[in-house]
Amino acid sequence: MTPEFKHDCERCTFLGTSKTVHTVLVVSAVSEALLAHINGFKSIADLNKALDQRPTEHYDLYFCEQGTPGTPGLPTVIARYGDDGPDYKSGMVAAQVDAELRLALKLARALKLAA
Repeated sequence: MTPEFKHDCERCTFLGTSKTVHTVLVVSAVSEALLAHINGFKSIADLNKALDQRPTEHYDLYFCEQGTPGTPGLPTVIARYGDDGPDYKSGMVAAQVDAELRLALKLARALKLAA
């Protein structure tokens, strides 16, 4: 597997690519109609059609020791979503609340890269 996006840090270890599709949970006919109306659709069928056509989000996942050779850094996990330099999110603390970063941390731990 190869990364989908450019990443220029030589200290990072590529963990894989996550493909996420956001879903909406609808619990009743009343909430279906309300959800469709709030989102500007005439019917739940129109809303479902739009949801079926939504893009999948891709994230390249990395673990990074950071620092420089001979100088330990503060390890982190990264989820890159584009080729532009700032097109990423990162952080060990953020991994507690972010699905992609949490997955990166689990993979890094499974590979014994992170504690």
